[in-house]
Amino acid sequence: MRKLGVPIGAGLLGVALAATAQPPSNHSGCSLHVHITDEDGTGLSKAFVFVHGEHGSNQQLTPDKTGQAKINLHSGMYDLFVSASGFYPQAEIVDLRSCKPVNLNLMLTLDSEHSETNGSN
Repeated sequence: MRKLGVPIGAGLLGVALAATAQPPSNHSGCSLHVHITDEDGTGLSKAFVFVHGEHGSNQQLTPDKTGQAKINLHSGMYDLFVSASGFYPQAEIVDLRSCKPVNLNLMLTLDSEHSETNGSN
């Protein structure tokens, strides 16, 4: 009986470890796609995009000319910060724990009080 207990215990440990392991290895990671626009729907290519991971990882993204930025990240929770000169900044919590692709469309609102294009001051 004792000999069976060791292999069964080791087998249960293996099952427990497999059950708590992260999703199957995905070399491309968990996809985050962000599209940043102004109120007219124009892409903001000069937006500042910063992703902070729950374990201290930090990534700065550079949007393309249409205001889109893509990144593949490890499974987990992330804070996303987006700002652009002349607009109110936005912050979002991004849940990538299930590793399902996340697509965010963020519209930044014009900050007329601090806008560089406000010629009335």
